[in-house]
Amino acid sequence: MHLRLFNYAVEMDYDCFRGILSLVIPLLKRMEVDDDRYEQRQS
Repeated sequence: MHLRLFNYAVEMDYDCFRGILSLVIPLLKRMEVDDDRYEQRQS
């Protein structure tokens, strides 16, 4: 019983984690692009 509950919690956390990643990754990519533009402007 506890094991089933644990597996359920892990799957829930994994879905949340994937959701957070899908939000964070585009932000990180946009930040990288902004950094590239900033460096080009400096040089």
